[in-house]
Amino acid sequence: MLNQQTKKMMWMIWFALLSSVFIYLAVGVILRQKQGDPPNLDAAEMLYYPMVGISLALTIGLFTVFPKLFRGLPYQIHCILRWALSESIAVFGLILSILGGPADVFITMIIWSAVLYLLQRPTDADYQRYLTQRQTTT
Repeated sequence: MLNQQTKKMMWMIWFALLSSVFIYLAVGVILRQKQGDPPNLDAAEMLYYPMVGISLALTIGLFTVFPKLFRGLPYQIHCILRWALSESIAVFGLILSILGGPADVFITMIIWSAVLYLLQRPTDADYQRYLTQRQTTT
């Protein structure tokens, strides 16, 4: 088990990173209200499929491939990498929003990222899964 100090630190990092997703939401909403014509709708349309595709690949990877890739890392780094990958989905949504992409796509990507954070909380059960995956050799 993780000691209390490490648990507290992990929860603080998790909460801080999850909070950033909601800051992206606020920034995106404020910018959408302030901006008139979309600055570069062509770029948003061009980036839509790659960013959504990468987001899908990251989501699948977070639960299949990445646990094996991150197996040798300490738990703290393992978690921070997973959370950073989850946050990237919110960043993609913000970029699409800034470029004038659809608001529903932006909101969906923010929610998507937040749900991934919620699924990857630094609980005792998550730590036990990490230990089990770390011991698996296949």
